[in-house]
Amino acid sequence: SGTTRAMSDGAGSPSYLSYEIYQDSSRSTLWANSGGGLFTPAAAPSRAARSYTAYGRVPAGQDTPAGSFTDSVTATVNF
Repeated sequence: SGTTRAMSDGAGSPSYLSYEIYQDSSRSTLWANSGGGLFTPAAAPSRAARSYTAYGRVPAGQDTPAGSFTDSVTATVNF
């Protein structure tokens, strides 16, 4: 949707860490569900498997304790 995502540390009173997912290594194009963030690759030249890389960024300045944080990301593939 283009909004900031959040990872959780899963604790009983969880802490959250915001992050974004991008389509490019320069992290200038968000990977989102619509608009300019919608990822539309070129037509596949064959039936061979294709791979795509997602790039992340965790903004600085978040007052969150150190630890392991996780989130789930769902990709919808239309063909």
